[in-house]
Amino acid sequence: MIKYGNSGKTNILLIIVLVIILFGAIFGMLYLAEAVGLLSMKETFYPLLAKVGIVKKVQPVTGALLESEILKQREEFLNSKEQELQKFDEDLKKKEEDIKNRLIALEQKEQDFMDKEKAFINKQETAEGELEKIKKLAFYFASMKPDESAKILENMPEELVIKILKNMSDQKTVAVIFMKMDKVKASELLRKMSR
Repeated sequence: MIKYGNSGKTNILLIIVLVIILFGAIFGMLYLAEAVGLLSMKETFYPLLAKVGIVKKVQPVTGALLESEILKQREEFLNSKEQELQKFDEDLKKKEEDIKNRLIALEQKEQDFMDKEKAFINKQETAEGELEKIKKLAFYFASMKPDESAKILENMPEELVIKILKNMSDQKTVAVIFMKMDKVKASELLRKMSR
C-alpha cells in the first residue's frame, strides 16, 4: 500500500499554487469587470496604491486638465508653425536680396553695354568723318597737276599720304604722282602701301 504523507514541503508548495491561482482568478475577474464597464481600476485601486506609496498620487482627469493639455498642444503647434514661417520669411528675404543683387548686376552690364555701344558709334562716326576728309583730300590731289601734288605729298606724314593715294579713284594719276616724287620717298611709300 502506498502511503501518502503530509510533508511540510508539499503543503507549502500546494498553498503557493493555490494562492497564485486565487490571485489569477481575482485579477481575471477584475479585468473582466473593467472590460464590461462595471469597475474602473484607476478609480478604485490607484488611490489605495498611492496611500501605500507604490504609485504616485494620480491627479484626477477633469475637463480643465484636458483643456489645458489641448491648449498646450495648440500652443506648441502654433509655435512650430511660427518658427516655420520665420524660416520661410528669412529664406524669402535672402532670395529677394539675391534677386536685387542680380538685377543691379544686370543693370550695370546693360549700362556697360550701352557705354560700349555709344563709344563704338562715336568711333565709327569719327572714322567715317576721317574717311570723308581723306576722300576729299584724294579728290583735291587728283584734281591738281601731278607735279604739284607730288611736291605737297612729299612733305606730309607718310600714313596720311598712303591713305590719300589709296582713296584716289584714278590709278594712272597715282602712278604719275609717284613718278614725280623723290625716288627714295616713292619707293618707301610703295613698300608701305603693299602691306
